[in-house]
Amino acid sequence: TRLTPFFSLEATDLRDEDVVFGGEEKLVTALEKAAFLRPDLIAVLPSCVADVMQDDLVGIVAAFRKKQGRAFPSRLLIVRSAEFSHPDKTSFIQRLKERIRNEGKKPGAFASTAQFQGCGFVDVMEALVEQIMEPQEKQPGSVNIGSFGWGYGGREKLQAAVRLLARMGIRTNTLLPTAACAAIVTAPRAELNLVRRKRWAEKMMQRFGTPYLHFPNLQEWYGLEGIRAFYLRIAEALGKESAARAVLDEEEKAALPVIREAQAYLRERRYGLITMAPSMIPEYIRLYEKVYHMPL
Repeated sequence: TRLTPFFSLEATDLRDEDVVFGGEEKLVTALEKAAFLRPDLIAVLPSCVADVMQDDLVGIVAAFRKKQGRAFPSRLLIVRSAEFSHPDKTSFIQRLKERIRNEGKKPGAFASTAQFQGCGFVDVMEALVEQIMEPQEKQPGSVNIGSFGWGYGGREKLQAAVRLLARMGIRTNTLLPTAACAAIVTAPRAELNLVRRKRWAEKMMQRFGTPYLHFPNLQEWYGLEGIRAFYLRIAEALGKESAARAVLDEEEKAALPVIREAQAYLRERRYGLITMAPSMIPEYIRLYEKVYHMPL
């Protein structure tokens, strides 16, 4: 199973001469081929070469849309992405400093200011907020969940979160951006956004008045205590705290025997920690030693 999806995409196939003379004609040809299939959404994604050429993608697409006329059924999305200025490293350093400053505080006790500027996912999300979403009547007790960056087993984690929230009386309006175009259009009807990257959520709050909760580092919400704090933070924001506590008590009661059995097995050995994410070492040490009872 591939970790990331591969799709059959239309491409402009830019060559050396196009870099010199421009790639407008090739982009229009690619748009015409895509439009022939009459999809719900056509997304125009710039490449590094397109960034270097500084082609007016917005103007080209606007002219194409005007030429197609009102009968054109597809929505057009233009993603402006800074291919060469991906400063995620600065954001990771900022997050590490925040964790050191706030050592010992409970998860959610401090707000992160890390923005992850230049992240392609955030660029896509901002484009969806600006170009695809439309005003909606808010539905109380509903959330949108950002589906990017949930780590290994992310699909299963999200599905479990959706089911548990439903038991608390919290309905998931849509998973963003991994939803159908029609669902993305109606994203603003959610009462609350749950996000890993917050720049797009801030833009959605400005445009549609949708508040958000920011969970930049899911590793902070570990163990029974962390999981409880994660869901209670969401429930409190929606006035569902009482229902959430009842569900979490039931889940904890069922999970404790299995957890204790696993801890007893794991503590019989000693372990070495190998990681490609040095900034996460403090969380990993607490996770393995405190929650799993694995002596490092």
